[in-house]
Amino acid sequence: MNGAHGANDSAEPVVRLQDVTVRYGKTLALDGVTLDVRPAERIALVGDSGCGKTTLLSVVSGYRTPTAGTVQRRPGTRTGLLLQDPVASLNPGWTLEQLVAEPLRDRTPRPDRAARRAAVQRALSEVRLGGLDLSRLPHELSVGQCQRVALARALVTDPTLLLADEPTSALDPSVAAGVLRLLDAVLTATGAALLVVSHDVLAVAPLVHRMLVIHGGRVVEDGRPDDLLARPAHATTRRLADTAHRLAATAPLAPAGPAGPAGPGQPVAAGWPAGGPTVAPSGPKRST
Repeated sequence: MNGAHGANDSAEPVVRLQDVTVRYGKTLALDGVTLDVRPAERIALVGDSGCGKTTLLSVVSGYRTPTAGTVQRRPGTRTGLLLQDPVASLNPGWTLEQLVAEPLRDRTPRPDRAARRAAVQRALSEVRLGGLDLSRLPHELSVGQCQRVALARALVTDPTLLLADEPTSALDPSVAAGVLRLLDAVLTATGAALLVVSHDVLAVAPLVHRMLVIHGGRVVEDGRPDDLLARPAHATTRRLADTAHRLAATAPLAPAGPAGPAGPGQPVAAGWPAGGPTVAPSGPKRST
């Protein structure tokens, strides 16, 4: 299926999957998935638990080799990974500086200390934690701050592709809304592409240009979030859309919050345009 793309279709993909299949013993986790992720494009992978969306993310990240099919990455592609549990993903004995700097080891085995600290401070500034003491430990941070630190870790290597696995599932709804607004702003500023796994269609729909619905290891629908939610064709999409519409109809109204797509405590989709991200993916990129 050809979905609506938020990026230039003529641009070389950051990553291309062709007929990717993954088996765990006799279990078929992915079944012939083909996917292009283009520069600055934001794609959500949605579906029921066990449908294969996290396996697909692990193949794109390079942590899992497919049983069959090919994965091609554009030369120079750098990947940042945002994990599901922001607290559990942080080493409790490491300082803030050590945590954010760790991904730099793979990119530069012996980075200059001053350059490393500058990269850490830049990444923390991007997630609006620039004023924090770099010697602080994870237990001294709130859950929301831990998620921002996790995002800073994903950004410190200046990625061209950000992979996010259920980035708000462990967060209170008001904190989750703030994290998604921040993620939208960071992607707009950096020009990075995004592949995000979520079971919450309502939360991620305003963030992405394109949504892939996965069922039984296959992509069963691919298109703009508002189109899929308004006119779902597959049973899985209809169920996800019905759930999203029920949540939207029953969500309590919240007072207007600070300037931004949605106020704290308010469902993210209530304040974001249905058509997708607030800023087109061709927005300004970070200077390097």
